Amino acid sequence: MELRPIDTYARAVRPHLPDAAFEPVPARLVWLPVHASLIGSLAWTIASGRLPTPLWPVASLAIGVAMALVAFLGHEVLHGSVVRGKAAIRLVGWICMLPFVVPPTLWTSWHNRVHHNHAMQPGVDPDLYPTLAEYQRDPFMRLMADYFGLGGRRLRSVISLLFGFTGQSQQMLWESKKHGILTAPRYRRALVELGLGVAFWLLVAWLVGG
Repeated sequence: MELRPIDTYARAVRPHLPDAAFEPVPARLVWLPVHASLIGSLAWTIASGRLPTPLWPVASLAIGVAMALVAFLGHEVLHGSVVRGKAAIRLVGWICMLPFVVPPTLWTSWHNRVHHNHAMQPGVDPDLYPTLAEYQRDPFMRLMADYFGLGGRRLRSVISLLFGFTGQSQQMLWESKKHGILTAPRYRRALVELGLGVAFWLLVAWLVGG
């Protein structure tokens, strides 16, 4: 099968789609204050002791779901399908990815450019599971696949749902130069965005206290 650049397919499909399909939908942004209010109010009731202790796990689960939904919204924002303008996209994307402290500059390079343009290409797509040859050759990949990979009816694979996204995003950031994901200027900007995210959560931790 002949492989062609991704823009070849985009040029072939686009004329058959209405212009409205490529317009941002700002109405989706209404979900950001909804989820943020839920996260903030539930966190406050726990931290202030106003919520009975037996309900903390329920509230924590609701907070986690809301954070995941905010990240899904951030995915759409950083694809340019919600707001216009690079600055607005980066700002709203940073807020949406804040629960996982994923720099928007990293995400647009890693996910939008590299992953989408090279989906399922071994050795290029950073989101691809290891091939059989890589699995057999690399002990670390075997460890991650055997003990933390989803599936196989292994209860411990749930760990990948708890920490996998954060772990992969940090790996992509610190190995971005090796994978050709970020240029030097974008790498520095991603570090600033990461630092601001860490500072935000440190401030929250200080305000909440022990």
